[in-house]
Amino acid sequence: GALLYLARSSRPDLTTAVRILTRETEHWTLGSDVRLRRIFGYVMRHADLGVLWEVREDEEESDFYVRTRSDSDHAGDLLSARSTSGWCGYFATRTGSRILVEWYCRRQGATSKSSTEAEIVAADDAVMKTGYPLTMMLEELLNRESSWEHGMDSDAARLTLQGRKASPLQYMVRHQRVALGFLRDTFDARRHPRHSLIRVDTTENESDVFTKGLQDHSFKKHIATLGVVRVQDFLMFAELDDLDFTEKEGALVRGARAAGQAAVAFGRPLGAMIVQAAQRTEVREFILRRIMGRW
Repeated sequence: GALLYLARSSRPDLTTAVRILTRETEHWTLGSDVRLRRIFGYVMRHADLGVLWEVREDEEESDFYVRTRSDSDHAGDLLSARSTSGWCGYFATRTGSRILVEWYCRRQGATSKSSTEAEIVAADDAVMKTGYPLTMMLEELLNRESSWEHGMDSDAARLTLQGRKASPLQYMVRHQRVALGFLRDTFDARRHPRHSLIRVDTTENESDVFTKGLQDHSFKKHIATLGVVRVQDFLMFAELDDLDFTEKEGALVRGARAAGQAAVAFGRPLGAMIVQAAQRTEVREFILRRIMGRW
């Protein structure tokens, strides 16, 4: 339970390992004990990691849009041959600001017959569970229609969802409970001109870290893209538990004036959700009060 909470609240780097281990809870073995000890060893060695929310000083509220990424590991489960969906969602800007809001992975409910099918199921998970909720949230915050960019690394799946490639996948409605027509409407440029579906190179798709185990260099690259950093590099106020939110913000602003940056940890165990806020009042209020107050 503690590992699940940690993986879902502030440590996306743990998500895949914890997800794989949870499959073994009903038939626990000595091998499961070994894997559990390895996870705890990793947590102890990297107990100072957390998620960085970064906003540049020259950003306006209107610059933010929703960015989602999805990927799949086709037939990665050796016992059931089912695939794994992985996805993540941000509030982001074109100039580098990023706020990682959601990340998740799950084993798909049915066996996919092709990698294209698995990628479409992963895209459906990202759209339904993250993309639309974040878009509605941002529209409520900004009181205007927001943009949404979804990226995936499968050309066949992307062209199918864009309606540019005929594909005999209509059976997915019953087999995978995925409505291709709905996904095509979501990314139809005529219906939703602010929604875009783009290709992301496999080596640049950070959601790959949620589908399977990776080589060390790829793992570190993707978690860095997600914003996983060492807390000590940004944390300037260690003892904020006794302060209310207004006092925390005041301390944050005073520290920002002194050091040129701000970061605050909100009491996550063995990790911290960190917010790096700009000194500009309207951007700081947008991040600290409006988003965090409603999330």
